[in-house]
Amino acid sequence: MSKRVPGMSDQEMRASWQAFLAKEFVRTKFKVSFNGKKRNVFTDRRKKYLYVLDEKHGDLEVLEYRDSKGETEHIGSQEIEPDYEQRSGDKVATLKGMSLGKLKTGGNKHKYDLI
Repeated sequence: MSKRVPGMSDQEMRASWQAFLAKEFVRTKFKVSFNGKKRNVFTDRRKKYLYVLDEKHGDLEVLEYRDSKGETEHIGSQEIEPDYEQRSGDKVATLKGMSLGKLKTGGNKHKYDLI
């Protein structure tokens, strides 16, 4: 689970994660069904992996890269790390930026269907 910025609402965190994803990655033509919702699929500029934002936890689900519809394997989860500043007495921290955190691999392997 990615770290949260103190004082930011769930909606503000989701918007921040989505903005980071749109800035750092390229949206593909694919979608996946994940937690009962269809979600956009992104790729890195090197086309090494596919990524799907888990909006509940703020992690990127990392998938095996492919360039056509069909099944792809889940590789792991990548945290999104916020860089923020919180001054003494402020209830809400100021978000300065975001970066990728740890890639966690292993665990329960499963497949995603790119549609």
